[in-house]
Amino acid sequence: MTREEIISLVSRINEIRSEVARLSGLQKELRSLESQLDGIADTPPHAAKDANSMVERVIALVETSPEREWTAEEVAETLAAKVPSVRAAVSKAIGLERVQRFGRGRFRAKVPDQAVKDIENEVIAA
Repeated sequence: MTREEIISLVSRINEIRSEVARLSGLQKELRSLESQLDGIADTPPHAAKDANSMVERVIALVETSPEREWTAEEVAETLAAKVPSVRAAVSKAIGLERVQRFGRGRFRAKVPDQAVKDIENEVIAA
C-alpha cells in the first residue's frame, strides 16, 4: 500500500467517525422528539410515572433476557396486558433508549454501547 493510499484511508476513516458522531446526536434528538409525541398521544396529563407503569414493566421484563427478541404480543401475554398498551410502552422505552427495535415488530433490551455499533453499521451500509 502506498503512502497516498494510507493517507486517503486515514482521511476517509476520520470522515466516517465525524459522520457517526453527527448521526449519534441526531439519533438521540429523534428519540427524544418521538418520545415527546408518544407521551402526548398515550399518556393522560395526570398520569403518574412510577415503577409499576407499563413502560417500567416492559423494560423490566425485556431486561431479564437481554439477548431475547420479543414481540408486543409476547410481552402482553406475559404481563397480562393489552397489546396496544404494550406497543405504546415499547415506543416510549425506545425513546428512553432502554429498548431497541430488531426488525418489524421485534425488539429487545438495549445493551451498553449498542447504539454506537448500530450507527457504525448504518454508516458502513450506506
